[in-house]
Amino acid sequence: MAASKDFTDLFTATTPLGLLSLAAWGLGYFGQPHILARFMAAYSVKSLIKARRISMTWMVICLAGAIGIGFFGIPYFFCESWGCERSK
Repeated sequence: MAASKDFTDLFTATTPLGLLSLAAWGLGYFGQPHILARFMAAYSVKSLIKARRISMTWMVICLAGAIGIGFFGIPYFFCESWGCERSK
């Protein structure tokens, strides 16, 4: 069974506080101290290009994993409301 639109639409019943929270995910990433320390420790401007690519690739992989876990969790937690049975 396909996931309900309520699970895949970010803006269903979103409040202004929810929108601010969504923005904080993206805007807060580069303000984290361990990320800033890595960029401040760069030897040259050229090394920042490689560091940026590595950090953005790692962030995309981690966020994709978090989204994947969320999608796998939907049927686990909402199985009974969809009428399926879990094996014991």
